[in-house]
Amino acid sequence: MKKSVISLIVITAVCMFGLNGYAADIEGINIHGFLSQGYVKTTENNLFTDTIDGTFEFNEFGINFSKDLTDNLRLGIQFFAKDYGTSGNDEVEVDWAYGDYRFKDWLGFRAGKIKVPHGLYNQTRDVDMLRTSIFLPQSVYPEVLRESTLAIIGGGVYGNIDLKILGGLSYQAALGTQNIKASERTKQAFMDATSNNDMIETTSIDVDSKYAGSLVWDTPLDGLRISGTYGDTKLSAVAHAVESDFMMDIGDRSLMDFDKFQYTVYSAEYIWNNLTLAAEYMETERSISMSMPDSAMMMGAMTEELESEGWYASASYRFIDWFSLGAYYAKTETGNGGAGGGGGPVGVAANDSGRDYRDDLCLTTRFDINEYMVFKLEGHNLEGTNGLSALDAVEDSDGNMIWTNEWKMFSAKVTFSF
Repeated sequence: MKKSVISLIVITAVCMFGLNGYAADIEGINIHGFLSQGYVKTTENNLFTDTIDGTFEFNEFGINFSKDLTDNLRLGIQFFAKDYGTSGNDEVEVDWAYGDYRFKDWLGFRAGKIKVPHGLYNQTRDVDMLRTSIFLPQSVYPEVLRESTLAIIGGGVYGNIDLKILGGLSYQAALGTQNIKASERTKQAFMDATSNNDMIETTSIDVDSKYAGSLVWDTPLDGLRISGTYGDTKLSAVAHAVESDFMMDIGDRSLMDFDKFQYTVYSAEYIWNNLTLAAEYMETERSISMSMPDSAMMMGAMTEELESEGWYASASYRFIDWFSLGAYYAKTETGNGGAGGGGGPVGVAANDSGRDYRDDLCLTTRFDINEYMVFKLEGHNLEGTNGLSALDAVEDSDGNMIWTNEWKMFSAKVTFSF
């Protein structure tokens, strides 16, 4: 484990246990932290890493600092590290960091690295204590796109409007850019998302602009809120050929311009006593222009339009103070290839593996050991492999790399927070 992660763990542990588990307040600076360790095992297909054999490469660490400088001005920053197999690798990053000035209840301004709205739970997805499940439904919150949907570097406005007898309305809007690392998992996600193959490898990703906004209506019915969120990103990627064919030589460039990388999410949540019900629906659209300027065989750009949709319905109930039970059914469908749809990269066989859809039936349990410690167990029955990367395919007895349509996942996770 990297020294930076060890330092982060030590700092978090000192704050958690040295201060009797309570959030620290040093000279007006509020300090909160969390660390979690999980275990994931799958059948048939891998997920993020070699999960068929079971893996402990599933952890998160974070610590954040905030301070109210005036009644209206607030500063905050969070350092975060995660390891999801080939993603994260326990590298410490600035998860969010911003200055927040609130003029009125209906108007505030933030600048820095800002968590963006995406459905109801994207901005709190790192706070494991706030939900029953280990994994948010992948039909709306895909982990493979987590880095590209989490934050904006720029500025935004927000506010809350009192609608009197009609309830309340809150809004957010943010505009800026983003840094996306060309990690192994991210590079493969771009190959999957463009129905491309393993003859090329992404070497750089550049975000030109990114926008996200949301409206949330707290209805007059106590506990019911309805929201809509929208986001769009314009970005480009450069890949180089790692194998030769009749069109490209090794090292030749492949340029991909995403003129549209947008999502729309419609959400509803109802909380009544210890019962929480939620449902969300997401549409994604992508417009990609691809060209190979170094190829003598390629005279112009090719344009590809990709669409997908996903939804889920969930329920959770806290039976007693220390035990909660939850379940959800999630479904993803992809039209005209991409995002793990289509036939997949060259050298990987579909094996009737449902690359254009994925159904997920999840049952999850939560045990609150005390105020600062939670333990969770979760099982998934899955059909289809939409969203799985070529990195998740496995080798059959004939040496072919395949996905398998019906598979299962089991996970366990313990989280400490203060």
